[in-house]
Amino acid sequence: MTNGKPLFADKDRPLARDTLASVLREFRDGGIVAGIDNTILLRTLSALSTAELSHLDVIEALSSLHRRAGGTLEEFEGAIAERRKAESIGRSGHNKTWTLYLPFNAALVDDVTAATVLRISGVDFSFVRWSDVRPNLHTEDLRRTLEYSIFPKIDERDVASCVTVRAVGKRIEDAWESIVSAFDLMRGALEFAFIASDTTPTLTGDPIGYFATPRVALGVAGEEFNYLSFYTENTGDGAQRRAPRLSQGHLRLAEQATRHLAEPAEEGSTLSAVADALRLYGQAADARLPHRQLLGLWQVAEAVVLSTTFKGDTKTVCRRLVSFVDEWSNIDTRGMPRTLDAIADKRNSIVHRGLHGNTEPEDVVIQKAVCDTAIRWLTRNASRFPTPMHLEEYYRFVQLPSNRQTAATETYRALGSR
Repeated sequence: MTNGKPLFADKDRPLARDTLASVLREFRDGGIVAGIDNTILLRTLSALSTAELSHLDVIEALSSLHRRAGGTLEEFEGAIAERRKAESIGRSGHNKTWTLYLPFNAALVDDVTAATVLRISGVDFSFVRWSDVRPNLHTEDLRRTLEYSIFPKIDERDVASCVTVRAVGKRIEDAWESIVSAFDLMRGALEFAFIASDTTPTLTGDPIGYFATPRVALGVAGEEFNYLSFYTENTGDGAQRRAPRLSQGHLRLAEQATRHLAEPAEEGSTLSAVADALRLYGQAADARLPHRQLLGLWQVAEAVVLSTTFKGDTKTVCRRLVSFVDEWSNIDTRGMPRTLDAIADKRNSIVHRGLHGNTEPEDVVIQKAVCDTAIRWLTRNASRFPTPMHLEEYYRFVQLPSNRQTAATETYRALGSR
């Protein structure tokens, strides 16, 4: 029983009972023999349940049954209920204020001082040198964490700086969960700040990935030290992008890009679309392979063009993206519709057929250039088109032939003068 309800519906109980019996036959010494057959059995118990059960939930409940020599489905339900109760008690303590330290390989230029703060979605992010914060951490705990506990390992020689942020939560996991969206948005703003030109896309160098998710978050709450480790594509074996040099100028550009996002954007506003696009832009920085970078940037494009309003049709995404390349100067963009269609075909092959061998870095660079321009335009024009409804009208209008645009303009002007 969970929350007074059976964990398994009546129609699923026979299969759940058989599955549990099969699993328990394989359970020995507090664990289960690894193998695809047992993995499927464990996942079947999760899939049949009326509650969301993680792999760890099932394993812990089975361990409890094994210790008690139990084996009925009702006993399994009871073990899950006990686990949920224990979790509830564990989380019912007082909130703590955590200081989270997020190591980066970015080198801070001398003009970046301890007072440098970037506020995004109500969260203050400070940029400090690793050498300045390292002595404040629990030295022995940190040493063990860095040397033994994190996979993949972190070499402190590669950590040049650190983003610090305060967050509230009973556990470090709760504190991190409360700021992770703002953190990804901040990373997107920093990536965006490294765009070389206001009007012309950069077509050289690494396409994206200066500020990937760090592989560890270190947290201090009073005398308590804890950490979270993250699985990332940043393996430390040479795949890491060259270390950027982060200046006060870059931070000012990031602040300008998010000046209307210092506090959480109102849901359903154009600013919320800007926030989504920058957050996804930051997440795209975690990809290392071209086809994964392309998929990440395609999500950015979908956020900008409001793809949920037309079920993500790739042709519509392309038509709307084309409207932004008029912002480019000194570049012949007449072939961009065909170019974007070709990139969209590659994206569809990746998503629907698992074929990505023909994805080239140049595809990523072009897609990023379009996304850069689109985000810049959306940021500058959010006040002119304050809601998705306004944006929809804009996209509809710019896709009209010039004579239809003239007719529509004259019609609206006539209606306004009545």
